[in-house]
Amino acid sequence: MLKKLTALFPRKSANLRATLKGVDGFTGRGAISFTAWSNGARQMEVSLRGVAGRQAQVRATVDPSVSIVVENGRADAKLDTRTGDALPPCVQNEQLTIVQNDIVILTGQLLPTR
Repeated sequence: MLKKLTALFPRKSANLRATLKGVDGFTGRGAISFTAWSNGARQMEVSLRGVAGRQAQVRATVDPSVSIVVENGRADAKLDTRTGDALPPCVQNEQLTIVQNDIVILTGQLLPTR
């Protein structure tokens, strides 16, 4: 029973953030916050600005990539494994990319938050 109760209130084990910048002439920008808990749950918050198109993928070194909806050049998404979202197990210093039509448009490195 104690194990079930502690699963409801997981302790944070990693808080990482990546500032995203445009590459190869793309001028968009954004940020990704990633939190991992000791029980294996993971959460990712994505905020993009100045991104064309209707959809983008967040990619890490490890699959799966995460698809997010873009509207009017903006995207804001909160994804959580506890609600059934598939997220990669990101780690500190990992390079994240935002991809559209198999072209990398934004990139940033996950660093510890202060």
